[in-house]
Amino acid sequence: MEAEAPPLETNASFKRSEYLISLETVANLFPYSKTLSLVLQSPKLELSKAFSHVKDVIDIIGDIRENLISKLETYFENASDMAALVGEEIRIPHLCGRQTTRIRKNIMSRKDLTLIEKISILDKIKAQPHNTSLRELEKLIGTSKSVLSRLKNNEIAIREQYEKLNDNKSAPVNRKRKREGKDSEVDKAMNE
Repeated sequence: MEAEAPPLETNASFKRSEYLISLETVANLFPYSKTLSLVLQSPKLELSKAFSHVKDVIDIIGDIRENLISKLETYFENASDMAALVGEEIRIPHLCGRQTTRIRKNIMSRKDLTLIEKISILDKIKAQPHNTSLRELEKLIGTSKSVLSRLKNNEIAIREQYEKLNDNKSAPVNRKRKREGKDSEVDKAMNE
């Protein structure tokens, strides 16, 4: 059994600006669709008359769209009158052009990890118990679950790349991207 809302809360929701404006808009547009619905449900209605009724409603809605500003002003005035009857005032919320603050504060901005940082994170993962979830690792290490998952899946390749670069002292280990040329023989000759 659902608990009923106290009368004061229900009463307050009827006074909200959005509700009053929506109610006025629906009250003005509903008669057109209601009439059309009743006409279309008539068992003796001919197809040409049904089409004529649909066309009439489309024309009326088209006229409303052409004179939208004046119609909306009328709806707004009527909603303001309703609000005055219940002792309220219509309030329009401010609209913002773009998001200026992030809702989730703990989102890290994108950062390319160096090979050393990747190895460090993989070592931290290895230090945790085997059944530790990605969510727990995310909290412990401070790296997103998607990065952790990608590092775990590519661990062998990352460690091989680290060993390869560690053996070859001329290549920087702290670079963020693995850059290779089109010809591996030229790359080997350049690194020798």
